[in-house]
Amino acid sequence: MKPFVWSETFRIHAFTCDEHGVATLPGILNPLQDSAGHHAALLGLSVTDLMPKGLTWVLSRIHVVMDRFPMYGETVRLETWPSGVDRFMALREFELFDAGNLRIGGLRTFWVMVDLATMRPVALPDHVHEIAGENSRFALPVDLPRVPKPEGEPVHQIAFPVRRSDIDLNRHVNHVHYAEWALETVPAERVEGKRPVMTDLVFRQETHYGDTVDSRVFAISGEPDMFLHHMSRRSDGKEVFVGLTRYA
Repeated sequence: MKPFVWSETFRIHAFTCDEHGVATLPGILNPLQDSAGHHAALLGLSVTDLMPKGLTWVLSRIHVVMDRFPMYGETVRLETWPSGVDRFMALREFELFDAGNLRIGGLRTFWVMVDLATMRPVALPDHVHEIAGENSRFALPVDLPRVPKPEGEPVHQIAFPVRRSDIDLNRHVNHVHYAEWALETVPAERVEGKRPVMTDLVFRQETHYGDTVDSRVFAISGEPDMFLHHMSRRSDGKEVFVGLTRYA
């Protein structure tokens, strides 16, 4: 019988840590996308299963809540499972545990199946609905708030040219790089000694090799540890990403 909840472990390596030996958010997100792929392959729904049919998965949103970021050398156990369907989106949960079996983080991801030729969403097959219908467990509260629109002038902005190494199997910028860019744009002096304990990343449009992405970060009145993020493609000004982070 195929497991409804997939579990695997990963080690925190030096190249996934900051200068203090603490895992970065991208260092957490990278192994999670692999684990989702491993489970999807077992269920016959991986990217490599879909591509011969002219389809693929793209990530629409990630909501992350970290109770603790693991340290260099730690082994983290993750559990992931499909948790529901919201219109065109298939939801997948993640929970992270340390060696003492204490939960250190939870995530919810929102995936869209798209036509490779048009990159437009297609209806999810019955198989996805059937699998997701088995779920009664959630890593985060069921209802997540929307990311608000930024107001006023950004407190900082950086332009990121898309490199060849930013491109993934879907031939567009991988979602982890948007997370990197968002965090890099936050002024270091505003978050010294703090970490992004809550991160909400929403992906609006693709970007590709040769594009330049303008990343802006905005302060939130009355919330000194929270930031709104906005990214646009320089060539046409279209919004490609919005996000919300909270540091502690």
